[in-house]
Amino acid sequence: MTLYITIRVVLDYEAQGHPENEVLPKVAHLLIDEETNFSEEEYLKIKQAIDAVAAEASG
Repeated sequence: MTLYITIRVVLDYEAQGHPENEVLPKVAHLLIDEETNFSEEEYLKIKQAIDAVAAEASG
């Protein structure tokens, strides 16, 4: 539980520090807060999309 709280605090801090990044809070919610078990195929699709958005956001 401590690790979850630590990760959550860091992600929330980063999201607040960069309000223009609309992806981070959504990804955090999807991957951390939701109690969804993704199949490997679903996970890979989500990861691909997140990687693409992250690459675009970082320039």
